[in-house]
Amino acid sequence: MPQEWRDWIEGELSGTNITPVIQKELTKTDVARYHKRLLLSKKHILSLEFLREEEKEIMELPTTKAEKRGIPVQVIGPSRHRHTLSFRRWHMNKGNGKTSIMYVLTTRVWSDFVEDKNLRRGDVIQVWSFRVPEKLYMAIVVVRRSTLPEEGGDA
Repeated sequence: MPQEWRDWIEGELSGTNITPVIQKELTKTDVARYHKRLLLSKKHILSLEFLREEEKEIMELPTTKAEKRGIPVQVIGPSRHRHTLSFRRWHMNKGNGKTSIMYVLTTRVWSDFVEDKNLRRGDVIQVWSFRVPEKLYMAIVVVRRSTLPEEGGDA
């Protein structure tokens, strides 16, 4: 995390426990308006130790399509505006009959977040977690802007 971000989180927000979650290149579906989510592969998440025990228990509860459990999280992007999203665990069915566990940051405002922050397919981001004072926050930091050509439509 850039030092200026760390200084802002610790100074302005009184944030603590700043922890890296993941670094990833944004995909077409991450920035597609109709998907409304940032996919965080379980195998690429550095650790889930930023979650408290009660939050881990919520994430482990079984869910149905009608009942979507998640942990509310304040997400801050490059402009440092806050957006409330939900951090959830998804079971994604693969074509081979197996299921993989994924994590997502999602809500209807994700698409607005992408648009407001001018996030594009190919951008490399880092997601960091922290607490203010006890609430879960995440910061999305753009590490490198995409050099891919812009696409039209919903992507």
